[in-house]
Amino acid sequence: MADADAMAQASNELEARLEASGASTTFFKGCSWSPDGLCLLTATDSSQILLFNSPARCLHAESATEAAQGGATAIDESLDAAVPRAEGDAGMDVCGVTPPGLAEDLTPVLSVQEGEMVYDYCWYPRMNSFEPSSCCFLSTTRDHPLHLWDAYTGRLRCTYRAYDHLDEISAAHSVAFSPDGTQLFAGFKNCVRIFDVGRPGRTSSLRKTTQPGDSGQRGIVSCISFAASTPSMYACGSFAKSVGVYDDRTGQAWALLDLESGVTQTQFSPDGRLLYTACRQSDAILCWDIRNTVEVLSHFGRQALTNQRVQFDVTPDGATLVSGSQDGTIRVFDARSTVAVDAAPKGVFQAHKDSANGVSVHPSTSVLATVSGQRHFHEPVLSSESSDESSSEEVCADFENSIKLWSVDLTKQSKDFG
Repeated sequence: MADADAMAQASNELEARLEASGASTTFFKGCSWSPDGLCLLTATDSSQILLFNSPARCLHAESATEAAQGGATAIDESLDAAVPRAEGDAGMDVCGVTPPGLAEDLTPVLSVQEGEMVYDYCWYPRMNSFEPSSCCFLSTTRDHPLHLWDAYTGRLRCTYRAYDHLDEISAAHSVAFSPDGTQLFAGFKNCVRIFDVGRPGRTSSLRKTTQPGDSGQRGIVSCISFAASTPSMYACGSFAKSVGVYDDRTGQAWALLDLESGVTQTQFSPDGRLLYTACRQSDAILCWDIRNTVEVLSHFGRQALTNQRVQFDVTPDGATLVSGSQDGTIRVFDARSTVAVDAAPKGVFQAHKDSANGVSVHPSTSVLATVSGQRHFHEPVLSSESSDESSSEEVCADFENSIKLWSVDLTKQSKDFG
């Protein structure tokens, strides 16, 4: 297994730091590369959604990876091309050219302020930065309808609204587009609502996840994911400790999986044969054999004994699983491992000082995006005034709210990292 020094060389970091009035007031919440790999999307605990343009050097990260001796190194090549920028946002720009070897800060090119806490967000699956009409992303927030935002201008394109039995707005807890981008799936308590992307408003179809006699999948649908190789198959995680695998054509459940706590993320392998799940207050990411036995094939260990959503991601070839961790490390696993308990990571590197709650693998290059931060609470300390000041400084020094981009060779085996 690799240690922090062997796998990561972080002397030159390309990162964005979240500035706030107090170190504990806000933090990043997950991240997601756009389908074309030119933009990075993230949300904050202060109800903001931020969009970053990918520095041009990220598009040439393969050469940076080949030049690196370790398994992971912060990107430090010069920018040599421009990437599409958002329009209509004065004062925000992409990163400028930085000489090799110097650190560079990422700057958001777009900032959207939501009215309440952001529950979930996702990219339009056919997004292409060179086709402005396709450049959009969806968000769901507390006590608000679903918002479809223009990724170029930051303007609200339209809303999709669900109403409860009192004809009041009901907020979705999770969202996902169908692979072809024609439908929008939104998770609610005991049901999923399906909207036609081309028909904004309140028209939707309702699919209940529960069945008469207390059978089926109960609770709030906390996450939704589709199998890219089998567009008719999708998985719904629930805070009521279950995952349901459904057929989109009929709405019927193919399988119902029981877990130990509320589910925070589900993701299929690219071939659709495996399903990975993560839960609250659990150190394990489970790998399920969906096509054959519908049983757990392996456990991938990490530090995540928290209610915070700690992301993982799978590489496009399905060979590697990358996960964040509460101790700030990034752990790299063989995604096809069949070790039943505690599969050993083939690489580990220290990416952040605080909780690494988000990780996203670039769709076409060897670039990994990570974000950090979590909610901190100060405990009152009875001591002298001078002691209080020094104690406060020491606690705040452990906070880190940042985004970092890494050039990582995820194909390396553990022996290579050492």
